[in-house]
Amino acid sequence: MRTNQEWCELSKYLDIVTDIKIKRLKWVGHVVRMDQERVVKIVFESNPEGRRRMAGPKLGWLEDDKNDLWELTVKR
Repeated sequence: MRTNQEWCELSKYLDIVTDIKIKRLKWVGHVVRMDQERVVKIVFESNPEGRRRMAGPKLGWLEDDKNDLWELTVKR
């Protein structure tokens, strides 16, 4: 019998977290290239005003993507 770790090493798969980060960064690149009239692009580039809830996320999309990009380039 083989362990999960052995199967991952044999198949050259990335761990699930890294795979999700890579796919999210690809999606960000797709959105950045969209036309300015697209709703997804408008929402992505929007800067909502007001106060954040206390339990809300501390990072926005772009900050999180920048951190992922830095982390993935450092690992490779």
